[in-house]
This record gives sequence, structure tokens and C-alpha cells, in this order.
Amino acid sequence: MKVYISADMEGVAGVVGKQQLTPEGFEFQQFREFMTAEVNAAIEGARAEGASDIVVSDSHGTGLNLLMDALPQDIQLVRSWPRPLGMMQGIDDSFAAAIFLGYHSSVANTDGVAAHTVSSASLSSVKINGTEMSEGGGTNLSLIGSKEP
Repeated sequence: MKVYISADMEGVAGVVGKQQLTPEGFEFQQFREFMTAEVNAAIEGARAEGASDIVVSDSHGTGLNLLMDALPQDIQLVRSWPRPLGMMQGIDDSFAAAIFLGYHSSVANTDGVAAHTVSSASLSSVKINGTEMSEGGGTNLSLIGSKEP
């Protein structure tokens, strides 16, 4: 069974402000470690459910946040940009499941930590069939079908 894990940082446990999310931030290194630990927990959980092939997408900021030496060596890691499929680069219909880790609220949610949708510099909202979506909200409508593992 193939599983795709896309990991962002704004929704990682403990993130409460932008200073933790950029290389210039005083706690950024610590939150890279937290993000990597959450990805490893997701990998462990996916394997416990039968995943044999795992792709992990580092989908925060520069795409260079996960600590490569702390990840299992048998996963495929997607890093950096540009990526034609953005935060889901490498996904196709051969995957049985996708895990969205550390995703966050959209720019429309003023209570969210660093709330944005893809890039707040260029987008204020993304809609699918008239319904506003966060980065993870529309994924069930896109490339992944309902496939039995």
C-alpha cells in the first residue's frame, strides 16, 4: 500500500506564532525537529496499517525543513520548489491514502496561527465549485480517488 504524507509547519503542535516558522525565527530549529517528529509518527502509523511505500512532501516555506537524517532511509522525500503539483508533488492514482500533517487554517480564518492559503501575497481565497477551501480542504476533490488499500 502506498501512502503520501504532505507536511506543513503552521499546524505542528506548539506553533503559536510566525517567529517559529521561518529560518530567521528564534525557535525555528526546534520546530523543524517537532515537524520531523510528527512526520516520523505518521510514517510509523501508516506502516502499522500496512503501508509499504511512503512518499513525504516537505511542504512548508522553502520545502527544506524536514531533517533528512532523522527520517527513515526507505521513504521518498520531495523537497524544495518549483513543483507542478505544489504541496502534493508526486501523488498519483497509485496511492491508497494521503495524510496532511501540520496543515493550517485558510486566510479567511482570522483566529488561525499564520492563517493563509498557499501564498497570502498572491491569493486571498481559493474556491472549488463556489466553496472556499483551505490548503487541505479540497484534496478529496482532486487527484486521489476512493481506492481500497
